[in-house]
Amino acid sequence: ILLKAGLDNLETLMPGMTEQLIRSGAAQIRAGIDQKIHEFGEWTPERDLAMTFIASSRPFLEQRIKERVLALSNVTLQQETAVDQLLCDSEAVRGLRFKNGAELAVEAPFLVIDAAGNSAPFVRQLNKVLAEEEQVHTDTVDTGIFYSTVHFEQPKEWRHTSENLLLIPDSEDSDIGGSLLSIENNQWCVSLHGRTSPKPPLDMDAWMAFAQQLPEACIWERVKDAKVTQPLKNFRKPTSTWRRFDQAVRLPDRYLPIGDTFTSFNPIFGQGMTVALGHALALKETLENVSADMSFADIQTAYLKGASYWSQKAWTRATSYDATFSKKADTDPGKLEFLKALTKQSRKKMMSVSKCRLPPWVME
Repeated sequence: ILLKAGLDNLETLMPGMTEQLIRSGAAQIRAGIDQKIHEFGEWTPERDLAMTFIASSRPFLEQRIKERVLALSNVTLQQETAVDQLLCDSEAVRGLRFKNGAELAVEAPFLVIDAAGNSAPFVRQLNKVLAEEEQVHTDTVDTGIFYSTVHFEQPKEWRHTSENLLLIPDSEDSDIGGSLLSIENNQWCVSLHGRTSPKPPLDMDAWMAFAQQLPEACIWERVKDAKVTQPLKNFRKPTSTWRRFDQAVRLPDRYLPIGDTFTSFNPIFGQGMTVALGHALALKETLENVSADMSFADIQTAYLKGASYWSQKAWTRATSYDATFSKKADTDPGKLEFLKALTKQSRKKMMSVSKCRLPPWVME
């Protein structure tokens, strides 16, 4: 699901994309109505929050973005041309070397945007050419999470229903959870997730057994007789990472990080694409405001400040949640209890709001 802020950013970068996604078959999820959240043993009350999310598979979204980008007259795509390393020193990125041995020199005003992802191979390379006090350090928070995803064909009785069910694990009761999301072509994308204690299901029998262990039966009841359209895939996310480019003493000229290269979070909140689009928007705004007297270091600083704004918001949300599951001895018990109490108090206020309804299966 693309969060509202991410959808707004995408629309700013590519006007008309929201309507294009809907016309192409993406599902529309109304926040507070079609999206139902279970946490701390309770369902969030049903009410219209006047926001609509767009839901699809990741390939569906990426393909339509790719089509828009390739329609730009000044864009060239080189297929099957993987970058092996940056040609750089402590002063600047001078070029790229590809895995086929070819090289490409880059000079001002060209920029190298590092979107290589959470493995960040080029950040490790940069740190080798930077002095120790200049190197990019990384903040990490343990998540220990895995998620196991299957796509199903929606049975006929569910074909006209768009919904997002979220069963969020609570460390007091269980550390397993799940989500069901309507996507394109009358499908559900269903993910089960857990922390380090349960083992990821390795086959569909184990996956179905896992689904039956969820704190609520609503996901299991929908998928138990549904046809699988995309088989089981397991993913692990042991840590959330924030590479502190914003604190770096200096970076080589012409180098800018973006997306998971910069920050990568626990995927349970679906913030990754929204943050990456925030970075892209920060880059757009930075380049639109470049003046003749700005050095590249000034451009770099302005971009990193704008990108860090998006990373900080998501980091605070995700890592505060992850801290409630921390098994480390140095975790402050008082802080964890405070976080839990704060969340429960917020939910108590939501439950008391007038004109709210619980999901129909709870009412029954």
